[in-house]
Parts: sequence; structure tokens; C-alpha cells
Amino acid sequence: MEENNHVVIVDDEGEEQQAYNNFNFNIDYVELPILINYNFKPNTFRLFLAAYVGLAPGIAVNSKTKLSYEEGLDGNGREAKNEILPLKYVNHFNNSLLAGVKVGDNNPRKINLYGDFRLSYTLLPVFSRKVSDKGSNLDTRMLTCSVGFGVKF
Repeated sequence: MEENNHVVIVDDEGEEQQAYNNFNFNIDYVELPILINYNFKPNTFRLFLAAYVGLAPGIAVNSKTKLSYEEGLDGNGREAKNEILPLKYVNHFNNSLLAGVKVGDNNPRKINLYGDFRLSYTLLPVFSRKVSDKGSNLDTRMLTCSVGFGVKF
């Protein structure tokens, strides 16, 4: 979010309010995880429980930003439209630390269901610019939580 000093918002009481532009970043990475896995239960148990840690080198395949203006009119009396633009200065290569837990069925004669909970944290900043360049909050990292369900056969 950044201040927009080119727009004047007047509330119901006639007082001017600060306008803001809202940015939504969308960055898609393709990762190749390299994991070390440990099974807590032997293969003879009906239920399996496993934990894993590792690294996931990633490549950014898509990066864009959506700019949402304050509700209101632009200078020509038309409603301001949101914009979707390419997102600049994204590190195209990054590494993430991964940690997770898997739990599920362990019957060798059947199709088994399992659940997976994973945490991922990027080691490098998402953006390639430094804070000393024009801009702020460029030393951004990502923390991602994911839950997955699957079928193992």
C-alpha cells in the first residue's frame, strides 16, 4: 500500500481523507525439492508418520502486480480501473528451506490416503533491488504454509 497524493477523497462530513493505492503481488515459482525423509513408524504399522527437511531451488515463471486504486473517479470523470502489470526486479532464482510432516495409511495391498503439512521459507530476498534504491520493503522474504491430501498406490 502506498499513499496516493493525486487523489482527493472527501468523506460524508466533507473532510479530506488520505487516498491509497493497493498492490497485490503474484509471483509463481517452480521448485525442485531435495529432501531428507525420516519414517517414525516401521513399515509393518497400519499408519505411517514421516518428517522431512530440505532445500528447494526455484525459478520464477510468472510475476505480475495488480494495482487497485481507491474507489472513486479519475481526472476525466470516469471510474478508476484496476491495472495488472508486469512485476519488475523479481529475483528469478531463489532457494527455500522446507520442513514438513506426512501421515497416512500404510497398507501395501490397497490404495492409501495421506496428508502432508509443509512450511517453506525463501533464503534470498524476493526482489533484486536494495532498500537504498528508490523504494522500500525490498528485502522481502516469503513464508509459505501448505496442506495437501493425496492418494498413494
